[in-house]
Amino acid sequence: MKLHMRGMFAATVIVALILLVSVHVACAYLFGVKRILYRIDSRFSPQVQHEIVAFFDAQLHSGNSVNGQFFGQAQQHFPYIKTIVAQRVAPDVLHVEVTAQQPLLALNQTALITDGGYIVPKDFFVASCTKGLHTVSYPGLGQGVFQAHQGLASCASLLAYDICKRYSVTWHHDVEAWLCDKTQPQFAIVCSAATLPKSCLLTYCNHLKSELEVQGNFQAQRKKQWVVDIRFDKQMVMSCKKGEADGKVIC
Repeated sequence: MKLHMRGMFAATVIVALILLVSVHVACAYLFGVKRILYRIDSRFSPQVQHEIVAFFDAQLHSGNSVNGQFFGQAQQHFPYIKTIVAQRVAPDVLHVEVTAQQPLLALNQTALITDGGYIVPKDFFVASCTKGLHTVSYPGLGQGVFQAHQGLASCASLLAYDICKRYSVTWHHDVEAWLCDKTQPQFAIVCSAATLPKSCLLTYCNHLKSELEVQGNFQAQRKKQWVVDIRFDKQMVMSCKKGEADGKVIC
């Protein structure tokens, strides 16, 4: 009797599992996504837009689910995407909207850094989106798509919206950046990502420049460059680059 009951219980479990699997397969077939409607950010170049669509279509045609987990994979594959928003517009139709990160600066005229901290080739975005960007010289710039060093990423907004308006910037690395005054190329500020100057310090440096100008230190025939290094704690060092630099501490 016990053996008979166990056999019936096992058979019931198997039938239930088969029914569950059948229902799951039927639902996937009836209510699964069969078509995707796209709205890709027009700031992306046509080539990038095509690659994003192709990536989604490949997932759809492979029979795999187009869900939140896949959207995460898509953002890893295209790290310069800011958001992906999906909405069912019919039982088997998905509307997908893809938004780009905002380019902040051009780097060496060949690349961009976005507000998400990624460096990408400049041609990933349309020309109308990059035309007015300030350019930072970056001698150590690599190729391809990669995450910027933390220092440059954290400074990109301040560089884009303030400093690059007044200074030509050369970013050697996160502990050495040169800000060369656009109105007086013989005057420069050296800083790091951690000491990138805010407006009050820039005002003081501009005051130093004015004093040097009044003293006649920017005469073209002298071929000097005055440099204010602000990377020190509670002090600045100003030096004149003419053969061996002589410097003094300014409190």
